[in-house]
Order: sequence, then structure tokens, then C-alpha cells
Amino acid sequence: MTLSDYLAEAGLTRAAFAARVRAHPITVSKWATGRAVPRPAQMHRIAQETGGAVQPADFYTSDLQRAS
Repeated sequence: MTLSDYLAEAGLTRAAFAARVRAHPITVSKWATGRAVPRPAQMHRIAQETGGAVQPADFYTSDLQRAS
């Protein structure tokens, strides 16, 4: 699941999620839009905070794979 999809389903703003994973809201925005990939420690926090719904591999899925 993409981070953007998770935030929408969970009804969370990027700012609220940023506070939960100890990141800047702009950074979360970049992750959610695919303009940046979280560092390993951040990926671990994201996976924990999302209950495993967003996994590290989800940040490397191509746009073609998301469309199918």
C-alpha cells in the first residue's frame, strides 16, 4: 500500500502522520508523492505506525505496477 493511500484510508493528514513518525511534514509529503524515499530507520517507523500496511518495498514500486 502506498503511504498516500494509507493516509487517505486512515483519515490522517501528512502533518499528523509526520508527528507520529518524528519527521517534518514536507518530508512526509515527499514520501507520499514519490519524490523521496525514507531512510531505513524511517521506513521501520512507518511500518510500525501503519501496522505493517506500508512496507519498505512499497516505496520502490513503479508507477506501472501501481496502475495494475
